[in-house]
Amino acid sequence: MVYSVQEAQVKLYSALADKIGFKYLKSQRCLKKVIGNLAFHFDFYSSKWNQSGKQVEIEAGFYIYNKKYGKEGINSVVASKMFRPGAESGYWYDISTQESLESTYNTLLEEFKTPLDLCTRFEADYISAIKYLYENLFDEYNVFLDFAADNLGLEAVRERVEALYASIPKEDADIYRRNKEEINRMIKNNDHRYGRIEGVQSWMINRSNWKWVMDYEVIRKL
Repeated sequence: MVYSVQEAQVKLYSALADKIGFKYLKSQRCLKKVIGNLAFHFDFYSSKWNQSGKQVEIEAGFYIYNKKYGKEGINSVVASKMFRPGAESGYWYDISTQESLESTYNTLLEEFKTPLDLCTRFEADYISAIKYLYENLFDEYNVFLDFAADNLGLEAVRERVEALYASIPKEDADIYRRNKEEINRMIKNNDHRYGRIEGVQSWMINRSNWKWVMDYEVIRKL
């Protein structure tokens, strides 16, 4: 028997929440735990090709949001990772049947081990956990440098800042410097007409390590 879309998703998310001790927020399709000013999320995404009784697939990702940077969303994320079931399955986990749902459940519990370990570390020692995240999971978990620098100090992130700064193409850096004031004004005013700025790229608009380095000219402070 193939589940309905809602039935399969509720079964999986509820079972995972019960197992790991996170709160299941049904309307947001996420499992959530708050530790201090940080919100830890396992977020799930439903395939547009899902059809009750035929196919149910999902994506899954892990996010850490820092409430000090704003409400939970793109501008407050400090680390993230999307989980992948394997080359053959692409982005999607199959939860269409009891057998495939149980397989995905077990697979995701394995994937969740590192995020859950991070939660334990943050509960025990906030700064030590940030240091561990930065030193051991920087690339895998897309860690934001401003979060590390704000808590560990600029000197602790010097090596990566210098490498990052050197990796920004000069032409792109020049475009951003020329238009930084206008871009940030547009962001503040929720004005999305970025296309009128010649050469603008997504990293200049969205929260990113390149943008942080350029906005605050961090390299000059080292």
